Amino acid sequence: MKTASRQIIGLCEKSFRKGFSHGYFAHLREKITPAQAETFWTSGLADGFRRIIDPISGRDIRFRTLEPGSLEEQTERLLELQYRKGFLKGYRAGQNGETNPEKVYKYRLRSQTKRYPRAEHPITGRYQSGIWILHREIERMDEMNLIKKFL
Repeated sequence: MKTASRQIIGLCEKSFRKGFSHGYFAHLREKITPAQAETFWTSGLADGFRRIIDPISGRDIRFRTLEPGSLEEQTERLLELQYRKGFLKGYRAGQNGETNPEKVYKYRLRSQTKRYPRAEHPITGRYQSGIWILHREIERMDEMNLIKKFL
């Protein structure tokens, strides 16, 4: 179970970093307004992160239907939650001038070089234990399905 949860946490960290990068560069290139970035987050919150949409165009980008309550559906919801959280934080970091494009690029790149990327703060780089995902969310998932999926 520990390995499966580490894999899910790693996927969530990668999703957060991807969202952070997309949000930062969306601000930098002026692709959306601050209100649209907030709406992207609140719309996800309202629908329980069940819809996977493009933050710029607003189009639905999920190409398959998942069984409600299944392991895949729950995992995708966690990944979407992390992506949207990262997107909003990245957009705000761009607004506030807290980082620069090189740091954002390296932050995302570090998640792609490791199997289980460590959770680190996107601005300070400090290790953040459990900041991006709650372990109890993983524990709520069906343990047998996790074991079958990841082992």
